[in-house]
Amino acid sequence: MTSYGAKVIRGGDQEALLRQLLERSNHYPCTIFCPRAGYSNPFGVEGFKTIAFKIYEQLGRSAPDRVFVPTGSGDGIYGVWKPLRELRDLGWIAKAPKMIACQASGADSAFRAFQRKVRRAEMFPSTSTVASPVAERITGDHALRAVYESGGSVVPCTDDETIRAQQFLMRNGLALEPASAAGFACLQQAVHEANAGETWVVIGSGAAVKWGTVIRDFEAPRAFEPAFANIHELSLP
Repeated sequence: MTSYGAKVIRGGDQEALLRQLLERSNHYPCTIFCPRAGYSNPFGVEGFKTIAFKIYEQLGRSAPDRVFVPTGSGDGIYGVWKPLRELRDLGWIAKAPKMIACQASGADSAFRAFQRKVRRAEMFPSTSTVASPVAERITGDHALRAVYESGGSVVPCTDDETIRAQQFLMRNGLALEPASAAGFACLQQAVHEANAGETWVVIGSGAAVKWGTVIRDFEAPRAFEPAFANIHELSLP
């Protein structure tokens, strides 16, 4: 992002930052932030649909039996499920796949809701996982809807399982960041459930190169105060 000319900062509370920018009157941020926990931009969900269309195309205009999706807030798994459901309803595929939400055990609000057979997760006070892109305190209702509607499930994995999966994938030529490797870690737990002739797909869309530790001459973005009280120090156009 910095290479493309963006002003990059890190740290602090997202809502506080957005309010600071809005109150300055000269910025209206493009954001997925939503005041209701577990929800984000519906246009983002529509963007995730392209993943499902690629799956459909690359499988010869058919659908897999299961799709494993690393899941945090839930836009990804719902964004993949929505078009597959639509293709089924249009008669373009015989049946839609089971959607498997893959969660880090330190941020598994959807898994706990699924265990209780309810459709709304509860907010965590905090999360703890190496898979930071899915370290959400709550998963949205739409993710659980995708699981229940498809007859799927929610599977958690530990950080150790995630790192082992990441290392396995790297040895086989796929350098994924931990959250993306979590999908494969959860698939490994479900291998014994596979039936002969089934096709399973794992979503791994996050490249390891995005992580600063593997980028040459990487300089960490500036960390701001939690409530962004010093946001004025950031030079904006």
